[in-house]
Amino acid sequence: MAWIGGIATVPKFRKNGLARQLMEALISDYGKQGVAESWLEVITNNHPAIRLYESLGYEKINDLTFLNGDLQNYDKTEVTLTSITGEPISENPNTPWQNLISEQTKAASIWQNNQNLGHIIYRISENGLTLLQLSLQNDDQILNVLQTFFNQFGAIPCIISNQEISRPFLAICMQNGFTEVAQQMQMRKTIHS
Repeated sequence: MAWIGGIATVPKFRKNGLARQLMEALISDYGKQGVAESWLEVITNNHPAIRLYESLGYEKINDLTFLNGDLQNYDKTEVTLTSITGEPISENPNTPWQNLISEQTKAASIWQNNQNLGHIIYRISENGLTLLQLSLQNDDQILNVLQTFFNQFGAIPCIISNQEISRPFLAICMQNGFTEVAQQMQMRKTIHS
């Protein structure tokens, strides 16, 4: 599998077929390297890019969203985050490349009253908190998770990155001060060598 992390044509060179040529060369190279699938994300309102990708055989997998907000006091009981190290975490196969576990991320299991509620992959930086992956038994527990980060770090900025729009916890976040920043479409193409 290969991810296309970003591609663009400088505006003054658009309408010359350069993006198509670049994508066709990339797909050809993938075939020569034995890559089985090519994945990408595209901003939902970038209709020319979507048309190009569809014409090249990319198919929509799902819709993704980015939310942005500042942590606040949600008046919820906090949870315990227990660092996960050394044991593999099962990642959703559709996880966008930006949200995959890396050296810059932290992984934790989520506990409350001796019950495992799920796990979280996140990043803390000088810019705030970024939630990359979240698996909860009950989506209503998102506010308990956010309360935990608020209690530790205060009212810092929080980005909820590249989550499938269908995730119920997103509506809960939007009812509690988060706003949608962008939507993307995740697309995939099977490569035939």
